[in-house]
This record gives sequence, structure tokens and C-alpha cells, in this order.
Amino acid sequence: MRAWTSSLLAVLPWLPPADLPRAPVLPCAVAVEVQDSGRALHLASTVRMPGSFAPSRRGRYHLDVARGWIYHGGYEQALTELERAERIAPLLVRNNPVARAAVRSLLSHERRSQRERLRRIAHRMHVA
Repeated sequence: MRAWTSSLLAVLPWLPPADLPRAPVLPCAVAVEVQDSGRALHLASTVRMPGSFAPSRRGRYHLDVARGWIYHGGYEQALTELERAERIAPLLVRNNPVARAAVRSLLSHERRSQRERLRRIAHRMHVA
């Protein structure tokens, strides 16, 4: 058993063994949820996404990383992660209220260099 798996089980003893393959992305998701952007981005830089992950899981991971970048103030990186998530799991991102909130946040911090990319993704998500 890998070190991260045993340490994760120590922190999250309720985690069923069937969920262990998803374990590498859980700490990053938790850090985003508590708005600890520095920790989330550090954890995201260490994650190696297994190819066996479903597209919806990979898309959700990139959405979490985008939120981490938004909390950290990296709006360009956040938009790149949102676009990556949309390429991997388009329906998940376009219909997800968290993704819509992320796009609204990016729209409020719109930069000239992002304008067209951001407006295209906002249009596809029906976010004004």
C-alpha cells in the first residue's frame, strides 16, 4: 500500500477500499473546499492522474484546480483549467453550478488577454 493511501486512510477512516483509486485527488478537492488555495495548488502539482479515471472524475479534478487558481488569483491558469475540464467532460462542466460560479467569478475579473476565450466558454455555459 502506498504511503499516501495509508496516510489518507488514517485521516479518512470511512473511505471504502473501492474508493482508494480516487484517493490521489481527494486531498486537493478538500483543500479547495476549505479555500486553502496554496495547499490545493501544491497538492494538484503532485497529482498524477491515472488513465483509468472516468472522464467525469478527471473533469471534476480540473474544475477543482481551476477553483484553486481563482482563490489564489491566477485567473489565466483558472481559465486554462476550466477549458481543460470542458474538453475532458463537456456536459459535466457546462451543466455544473460550481463551474458556472467559477466562470462568473472569472467574468468579474476579466482581463483583455482572456476576453475571447472567457466569453466563448461563458456562452457555451449560458452564463452572462
